[in-house]
Amino acid sequence: MAFGRGNERNRGGDDKFQMDFIVLIGFIIMALATFFQIAGLASDHWVDTVTEDYGTVGYNGLWHTCTNFGLTKDSCRGFQWTDPQVSHWFRTVQTFEVIGFIFGSVAFFMMILYHFVGTCRENRNLKIMSIVQLFLAFLFIIIGCIVIGALKDTQKAFQIDSETFLSWGFGVSVTASLLYLASCVAVFIS
Repeated sequence: MAFGRGNERNRGGDDKFQMDFIVLIGFIIMALATFFQIAGLASDHWVDTVTEDYGTVGYNGLWHTCTNFGLTKDSCRGFQWTDPQVSHWFRTVQTFEVIGFIFGSVAFFMMILYHFVGTCRENRNLKIMSIVQLFLAFLFIIIGCIVIGALKDTQKAFQIDSETFLSWGFGVSVTASLLYLASCVAVFIS
């Protein structure tokens, strides 16, 4: 078995495991990306609907739409898929975000196998598959974010004179996608 950069081990009979600094940074970045993507998926604040007169009157996440106006203050409900204009592209966004999370989580699990399980240590296929999955996680999540950013105006909470703005849940998901890309680079160079 070749011992390359990032895979140095004590060859003097002592089988202590040593981890390269870049690998440790990659694990930390992957863990943060996974945490951020979970927070983004769970958030109800991807798109905020704001008016000049009333401020924020509604907000939407990937799974709920909430109103913060009048009698329906702080009430949330699941999306009603009666509007075909919203339902098709929005279901695509939901699917892309979840698939990106799955790719990132599986890549994280594969890197744990690669570094910590004796029978899987130094298995080059695990490392290559992890790099590919981290890049796919980045792509799926960022494409979902681009779509929701481009079509956010169709998610207005009310049909009144209002504007829609991307909110913190969207930003957390974009951050997760960029962290998956950074961890892909860290795994690649380790």
